[in-house]
Amino acid sequence: MPSKDDSATRAGIAVFASYVIWGVMPVYWKAMQSVDSRVILGHRIVWSVLFTLGLLAVTGKLGATLRRVRTDGRTLLLLTASGATVALNWFLYIYAVNHGHILQTSLGYFINPLVSVGFGVVFFNEKLRRAQVVAIALAACGVLVEVVALGELPLMSLGIAFSFGLYGVFKKKIKIDATAGLFVETIVILLPAVAWLLYCQFTGISRFPYSASVSGLLIGTGVMTSVPLILFAWGAQKINLTTVGLIQYASPILSFVVAVLVYGEPLSPVKLLSFGFIWIAIALYTVETLLYTRRARSSATGY
Repeated sequence: MPSKDDSATRAGIAVFASYVIWGVMPVYWKAMQSVDSRVILGHRIVWSVLFTLGLLAVTGKLGATLRRVRTDGRTLLLLTASGATVALNWFLYIYAVNHGHILQTSLGYFINPLVSVGFGVVFFNEKLRRAQVVAIALAACGVLVEVVALGELPLMSLGIAFSFGLYGVFKKKIKIDATAGLFVETIVILLPAVAWLLYCQFTGISRFPYSASVSGLLIGTGVMTSVPLILFAWGAQKINLTTVGLIQYASPILSFVVAVLVYGEPLSPVKLLSFGFIWIAIALYTVETLLYTRRARSSATGY
């Protein structure tokens, strides 16, 4: 029987692997750049439904999942809302990547943890500590830099950060297995996705099947969507939230590296200054969280 330390180590590896997959995901979407982003989103929903349906059937959880949503109207309503929210997040992310704005996605996911802290105050009456207030203010300064210098909000980054933050709010209110949750979230938006794909097929926006490689990548979106989510859900249950909070920055860091070094997206002084404010905010938030957790643990143990 594995020890508690071994279990925590495997869980940490699973969570890290999920964020690595999310971090390099732009490479996957870029490989389908010839396909309309809205078509990719439709395929992602359809193949995610089929993949999670297969997983639930194999693991014997399909019946229990269907009974749960038939008898629990609140859960179904929340999963419908979370499905619509994550679909918006997916579209913004795919659109940004395939239109040369991977840095915008990176900025969005750097901002996201601080947005989640703010949502915790709004939706769950959580109290902000002083350092968290300062971190959020610094992040706001990072956004303000782009507003002043470019005369416009970084809407793509903010859209990604707030949609994923809101998705987290819905998920916090729902107690359901990760695979079952994703299955229901995607099946409630399946009909609009199928209708949209049929419209695209008949109007020439989509010409599925594409080449063997592109068609294979489209089909694989179900796996690419589900696997990191399942790894994350399994691992996050077994390690503390502080560790998860530190690991999550692997994703936007990798996306940043991919954007600049692989695809050569320009890192202007304005963009660098904006990122600088966000990075300082994250550093402050992370250090304060670690110190707070250590103090709380010491108080609980008396050491």
